[in-house]
Amino acid sequence: MADEFYAGRRVSYGGAACTVRYIGQVQGTQGDWLGVEWDDATRGKHCGFHAGVKYFHCRNPSPTAGSFVRPNRPVDKTLGFIDALRQKYAAQEANAKSQEVEINISGKKVEEVGFEKIARQLANLQELRVVLLDGLGIAGVTAQPLATHHDSSLQGFRWLGEQGLKIQELDISRNLVEEWADVLGICAQLKFLRILKLNGNRFRRQSIFESVPSLRPLENIRELSLDETYLSWHETLNLASNCITTLSSLSNISKLSNLKTLVLRSNPLASLASQSPFPALSHLDMSSTRISTFTELINLPISTPVLNSLLTSNTPLHALATSNLHTIARIPNLTSLNYSNISTQDRNNAELYYLSSIASALSSAPADEEKALLKQHPRYQELCTTYGEPTIVRKFSETTSTKGGAQGSLAARLTRLTFYIAPDHEHGHERSAGNITKSIPRTIGIYALKGIVARLFGLRAMSLRLIWETDEWDPVAGESDGWSVSDEDLDLHTDAPNGNNPASEAEKVQAGGASKQWVRREVELADGTKDVGFWIENPKARIRIELR
Repeated sequence: MADEFYAGRRVSYGGAACTVRYIGQVQGTQGDWLGVEWDDATRGKHCGFHAGVKYFHCRNPSPTAGSFVRPNRPVDKTLGFIDALRQKYAAQEANAKSQEVEINISGKKVEEVGFEKIARQLANLQELRVVLLDGLGIAGVTAQPLATHHDSSLQGFRWLGEQGLKIQELDISRNLVEEWADVLGICAQLKFLRILKLNGNRFRRQSIFESVPSLRPLENIRELSLDETYLSWHETLNLASNCITTLSSLSNISKLSNLKTLVLRSNPLASLASQSPFPALSHLDMSSTRISTFTELINLPISTPVLNSLLTSNTPLHALATSNLHTIARIPNLTSLNYSNISTQDRNNAELYYLSSIASALSSAPADEEKALLKQHPRYQELCTTYGEPTIVRKFSETTSTKGGAQGSLAARLTRLTFYIAPDHEHGHERSAGNITKSIPRTIGIYALKGIVARLFGLRAMSLRLIWETDEWDPVAGESDGWSVSDEDLDLHTDAPNGNNPASEAEKVQAGGASKQWVRREVELADGTKDVGFWIENPKARIRIELR
């Protein structure tokens, strides 16, 4: 008899379902025993221990979920999904037909219009929308699971698909289903299924991905109930290439307290809000999805409070300029973004940039809109505490500040850079996207700065040269010095200028009776580890972009 059992087999004794956890001998007794875990934990006597020896583990944490039973104890007969469906619903139709009687009035046959006919109409399987088969001892599509009766199960799936059933809600809770493959096989044949309840079932494998290659049969499911299934999701929950549009649609999965990695790659995911947080989720792959705005990122610290690793590649969000800076700054626990570790300096730069962008938005908004605007930036007060509160100067105010802030303030940590693309006459390129001005942390490196510029202008970072046009001017030697410079090659001014403007006649510098020519001093921000503050000390600067 013991040969009929295996670890994980679902059986029922006298209507009480249980799972076989152990097969073998028990110290101090004769013969083999089955160690079982009862679905109703009050039926047991222990949790797998006997006489100080642990024989099996119960998923249910109750101390009385387990028992030992003899293998020759009669088990209840199992049902298949098809048999249960026929017995509960189609049987009504058969009984109604057998009870149909012919009624004659004055020698004429009268059609029966009583309750029996109504029952037959409602019992028609093709018309069923809600099917409740909970607690009927269902083992699979047939009376035996797919794993042990492959051919008969495939025939059952085929028959089910041929019926064209229009079931929209299916409840097969508290049954004897062992394998996820049985559930997915049934769902694959029910094209209209939207609600699936599997509460109280005990699957042999706690992870669905250990036994099935794809979750495609569940792609149309809007509501999935898995209460009291004791699933443990230590492995990656991979839902890639499905039809998931919102994180909130996975609220049932959020109940899996051990879920640490969630893969939503290549889904039409557009919303990261979820009323049910994922308490242990530390890694989220949302690459190749439809997440498109920075605003969506503010939902992640709420939906995934311990998230520290995120993949955003191949999304509209990732294509935005300064995407990495905003992503890092808006998710405080993030330590890895697109497989790149986030250093302390990276975080400081990102948060300074983010704080400056909030300040810029506040400056552009009326004062009465400030409260609503700050709701979109929940980290604002936290960042102000860390880096200092920025000075908000409304753009409609006549009073503006052009000087840098006090030492240690936010303004003192930022440089306002205005970028423009230089025309390339030699190659016939007149490309221009206008001037773009951004407040950049002084501690950001030149490589990172080129990455930002490349995104702003839609260019390749490695093809750029960044030239700082300073406010200082240098004299250009004349012909007597043995060399000459063409006005077409340099930004030349006759007369020595003060600041940005040419000097007055009184300020001309005479050299050999002729006025000297002047050229603006330029500094290339060379590739390397030196940061912006090393090159530029001014609170603002103009940067020319040249294409290699």
